[in-house]
Amino acid sequence: STPSLPVARYLFNNVHYFSANVLTTPFKSKDWEVKAAATYTNNAVERTSYSERYDKLFNQSSTFNRDNNFYTNKAKGELIFTKNAKLGFFKNTTTFNQYWNADRANVNIYDGATNTSKYSNQSVESPTTSFQNSLSTIIPWKKKLLNLTSFVSYQDDNQNLEISPGNYVYFPTSSSNLQNL
Repeated sequence: STPSLPVARYLFNNVHYFSANVLTTPFKSKDWEVKAAATYTNNAVERTSYSERYDKLFNQSSTFNRDNNFYTNKAKGELIFTKNAKLGFFKNTTTFNQYWNADRANVNIYDGATNTSKYSNQSVESPTTSFQNSLSTIIPWKKKLLNLTSFVSYQDDNQNLEISPGNYVYFPTSSSNLQNL
């Protein structure tokens, strides 16, 4: 069942979706048919956490901020030409896909022992583009039917990882802190 909490407390994403479709016969002859479809999806999930820690032994406090963001974007288009007649068949399908995916994470820590802030970041971006075209036609030739087909595909993947690591090692150096151990 649905939780009794407000939606804003557990649903951390933002989604947009668009879709369009067309089916028509562009010529007077009903042999030809054109189909076109396009879709776009945008999905963003953003999560943030904050915590504080108090170390009673060293009488120190620290804060932790963490951000995780996930972005998924996709666009797809398809165009299909079809001719279905007594003297032959023709179909050409062209498809285009584009993905823009990105994930980002940030950690920010305030260390009360050294009175400093430490940061680390990481991001991954992986855009992908693909294009496909397939053609199929059946034509009569003498007393036989001849089937001609063609398929062309192109895909480009790019992955980019960026990291700026933080140094989170801490050794107590004050003699008063060491005596309390």
